[in-house]
Amino acid sequence: MSMKSERIWPVGVVVAMAIFVAWMLGVVTVALQHRPQLISDNYYAEGSNLRQLKERQAANDATGWKVQVRPLPVEQAEMPLVELTVTEAAGAACDSLTGTVAFYRPSGSELDMANAPIFPIGAGKYLLKIPRPLERGSWQAVMQLARGKQAMDARVTFFVEQR
Repeated sequence: MSMKSERIWPVGVVVAMAIFVAWMLGVVTVALQHRPQLISDNYYAEGSNLRQLKERQAANDATGWKVQVRPLPVEQAEMPLVELTVTEAAGAACDSLTGTVAFYRPSGSELDMANAPIFPIGAGKYLLKIPRPLERGSWQAVMQLARGKQAMDARVTFFVEQR
């Protein structure tokens, strides 16, 4: 081996290690800038009471209601609106409901919206007026709906295609 090749080998190892360390620092920096967002600040405390959760789920299942959430295009109305379609277990329209719905963005709590009341507009259809249009992406509608003694506390996950 020549004297020149003996000097290159240690320099190559140092350069490779420097590149690896720089890459790892970049990964850590990106990870720290994009912290995961939780829908609830005390998710552990809320999930620890399994009996209440099972009772709530049983009550939701007993109603048999199915809910679909659809944000309406802003061009269609003067204000941002969301339409709920609620059907009974047999598929009939579910009328005479009262309640509220809140919207949560799992990836960004700054976009969350507080409870808004529902307004009936037809057979099993309800409207919600919201303060701003829903951004494109995944959302959760957290609803408390009631009709007489029947009640439903549920989450519906939906995706907004365009704003």
